[in-house]
Amino acid sequence: MANTSISLLLGSLFVLLAALNVWLIFHASRVLTTSRMSQRLIQAHRLGGYLFIALFCLMSYFMVARTTNLPDELSMRALIHVLVAMSLVPLLFVKVIIARYYKSYYSALTALGVIIFCLAFLLVGLTGGPYLLRATSVKDISPAVNYARPQQTDLPAAEALMQKRCSRCHTLDRVIGARKDTIGWSATINRMRALPGSHISEEDATTILSYLVAVDSVDSSTLQGGLIVGKALVDSHCGRCHQLDRVYKSEFSPKQWQDTVARMVGYAHGTDGFFKPGEDQQIIGFLSKTQTPEAVAARQLQSALINPRSSDEPLNVSPARGVKDSSRRIDRRSAQTGAVILIVTIGLGTLIMRRPQLSTAKRTISPAETNQTGGNSVVSPPSQFVLQLVRVERQTHDCVSLRFRLPDGAKLRAKPGQFMTFSWLLAGEKVIRSYTISSSPTQGGYIEITPKRAKDGNVSAFLNEHAAIGLTVEATGPAGNFWFDEQTQKQIVLLAAGSGITPMISILRFLDDRCLNTEVTLCYTVRTRQDIIFETEIERLKQSLPSFSCFTILTRPEAGWKGLTGHIRRDLLADIVRARKEASFFLCGPEPFMNDTIAALEELGVDRDQIKQERFRAPKTIQARESNVPRIGTVEFSRSRITCDIPPGLTVLEVAETHGITIPYGCRQGQCGTCVTRLTGGSVRMESEVGLSDELKAQGYVLPCVSRARGDLKLEA
Repeated sequence: MANTSISLLLGSLFVLLAALNVWLIFHASRVLTTSRMSQRLIQAHRLGGYLFIALFCLMSYFMVARTTNLPDELSMRALIHVLVAMSLVPLLFVKVIIARYYKSYYSALTALGVIIFCLAFLLVGLTGGPYLLRATSVKDISPAVNYARPQQTDLPAAEALMQKRCSRCHTLDRVIGARKDTIGWSATINRMRALPGSHISEEDATTILSYLVAVDSVDSSTLQGGLIVGKALVDSHCGRCHQLDRVYKSEFSPKQWQDTVARMVGYAHGTDGFFKPGEDQQIIGFLSKTQTPEAVAARQLQSALINPRSSDEPLNVSPARGVKDSSRRIDRRSAQTGAVILIVTIGLGTLIMRRPQLSTAKRTISPAETNQTGGNSVVSPPSQFVLQLVRVERQTHDCVSLRFRLPDGAKLRAKPGQFMTFSWLLAGEKVIRSYTISSSPTQGGYIEITPKRAKDGNVSAFLNEHAAIGLTVEATGPAGNFWFDEQTQKQIVLLAAGSGITPMISILRFLDDRCLNTEVTLCYTVRTRQDIIFETEIERLKQSLPSFSCFTILTRPEAGWKGLTGHIRRDLLADIVRARKEASFFLCGPEPFMNDTIAALEELGVDRDQIKQERFRAPKTIQARESNVPRIGTVEFSRSRITCDIPPGLTVLEVAETHGITIPYGCRQGQCGTCVTRLTGGSVRMESEVGLSDELKAQGYVLPCVSRARGDLKLEA
């Protein structure tokens, strides 16, 4: 049973944990735009919540242990205390269930947390508050009061009052087995009165003290009385930790008994019910007179003269009422407490270590949807930067590498293979395009992109022909689920065509910078040798990376080319698959290349989960539609204050673009999460949800680039 100090400590910690959890969830919501900080706060909130539950289980066990064997019904305050504790159980259950399995109801968690904090404060305040107030206001009764003589005391009524009051906190064995003088009983009653829920008034204390003095009191000033009190203390205290035979079969000198008792007092320091002031000296006095070699020998001689068949027994100084050996009861209670603590610890560890694997709902998935992280990826809100162009390096006749300097103090937490979304200002018009980062993420001061000039591509043509040192651009990111994980991917195969080499070179540069021993194979196909992007860099990496093999394939080879020609053939892929059975396959390039290569890999037995793909999609050119074309519904863009029809076949993003409404986007495949927008009315069917975290989805966000309307819509755009 926890003593009062420990109970107050646990109660205070209980309330502080509840308050801390409420603050953490509020602060996590406020700093949601800082993804890493938000995730750390949520993790701290989760850990604090589980500790709160564990502490609640321990406190509930102690509460049940105190109230189980009470002879009378609970007081009103104690009853309210129990009811408040019981009301916390369903609230905690619902909060854990929502947090782990039903994330669409996340909005209810904050309200539940506030309610749980208020109930926790009330739960502790019901007991801790009155105890602190009572401890300063209770006036101790004095043993010098002239108590009524036994014949003037209603002993049955006084005994009933004693049993009613004393049994609220412990069994009556602790009273019946004790032998104290008037001062000892007075100190005990004063200590009990200060406990919360004792309900012992000064009048009750006087009556109980009169009863105990009349029935269970001894005069400790006499030799016989001192021995009686000493033996009672030995029986009640020493029997809690070991069998009393260890005491009564021992024969020590007074000095040895003094050292032994001092050691036992040190062991029991701070334990409730052990060794009040002066009790150790009474025990030493008893043992020094009865359990010395001389005293035991004299007692054996006297016993042999009176009754030769009797065995050695301790001095018969105990009262008529026998004292039950409480060691078994204490051992049983300690075992129960240990079992409860063990169960709570195992349960807490299970909740923390075994997070639920939530399955995603069935949805229509486009061929372009990548399977990067098993459906468990969480896309955090991207960061925004203003970048300045500091270097231009020509790669091929239609491809250039641009190095942009990050702002002072800015940190780009990119992963090798991810991309950035840029807002270019061309001819007074804002144009948004996404480009893969071709530099290594280990380079903290800059990023590079390598745009290839595309047919009818205004942005790519501008960057290849007119980008000059000092050019500034707004960038958002990094984003995308196409990235290399050094912790889990020890074998990788990079399959690229044309400008699809850009994420692959970032991965290779990362391997080189980190000096990783990852087994990597690159298959790179282009039209002619003049179209090879990063040719010099690839040759350098062949010498630098210890486990790197490279195949460059030309579809339109020139005279004198001694390498592979044509497309990436099935026999080459078969050899690679046999050599890299556990590899992850990274694919990036034009649509025909992607479709043919994926089909070949699947025919060779490569699991779809091993294939990571990145497809580049340019915005569609939306033609004006005739007014008589049937529509699906209307969409209201609340911020732009524009309402328009939704033609069939268009995504929400495409509808916005036809009416000049800017929604930032990146991959246009539902992977990067750049276009995430809150849907405040209606419903959509998303072709992919990879770029949408469960938290954002629960708050009503959708991905317009892959969302198709199911009727009228309203968006915050």
